[in-house]
Amino acid sequence: MVGAERWRNPDDLPKDCEERRVEDYAKLRQPLDPQVFIHDMRAELDHEPSELNDGLGGKGLRCLKVSGRKTGAIQLTPLDAAHRADQLASAQGR
Repeated sequence: MVGAERWRNPDDLPKDCEERRVEDYAKLRQPLDPQVFIHDMRAELDHEPSELNDGLGGKGLRCLKVSGRKTGAIQLTPLDAAHRADQLASAQGR
């Protein structure tokens, strides 16, 4: 986020940060309770990949595999090599 590094040190926060917390969170449309924020974020992260899969007709992407956490939640498999375009082959003198 552009400019975020300015506030990375809590000592650098504006002096009225605590007094304006409710107003600032309302402007950001974010809950004050961190547990609610985490719950909402997890729900969104669970929902969005399903939306993508449904948008692809339920077939998913053949190069994408979602697996258990121990092996990594998302894995990309190598794609088959694409055929050279005729123009590229002739430009390379083949």
